[in-house]
Amino acid sequence: MSILYSPFTLPTGQTGVIGQIGPSGGLLTEFDCASNILFIEIATIDPPTLLATVTLNIDDATNRVRLTGTVLFRVSSGVEGAFAGVIIQIYVNDPTFTSSPIFYTEDCGVNSRQVNTFTISFAFADITPPTGPVTYFLTAIRGGADFGIAGVSDDRVSFTGAEITANNL
Repeated sequence: MSILYSPFTLPTGQTGVIGQIGPSGGLLTEFDCASNILFIEIATIDPPTLLATVTLNIDDATNRVRLTGTVLFRVSSGVEGAFAGVIIQIYVNDPTFTSSPIFYTEDCGVNSRQVNTFTISFAFADITPPTGPVTYFLTAIRGGADFGIAGVSDDRVSFTGAEITANNL
């Protein structure tokens, strides 16, 4: 007598030995996020426009902070092909934005009359965060722009911060 097996059902084997349960916890020790719908104009001169903040309580000076974000911005112009730059910066514990930012990136959007919204996404690690309550400020300021740009606005933003235990090498 032969046994026929369906191609979708196979015989199961013996259950293996269950290993030890590891310690609770992990590398991620704290997390904060901000998700905002703003529809605000981005500043053309200092100070930059505040988009979002995340606050973490850093309890160990050897820990790291992973920061990620996505900013959706809109270029308003009656001139097809006009561009505008947007500069994204992160400041630490500085609500006046007068210190040097720990992160900086820039992108530009070109108004094609069909597409005028653009997305900037980033990931950054603060490998020397201060201890105690730490607030990260995500800001934007307008960079260079063509003649005919009526404005640049931020529509939506997502900003996350995660404290991560340092590697034990």
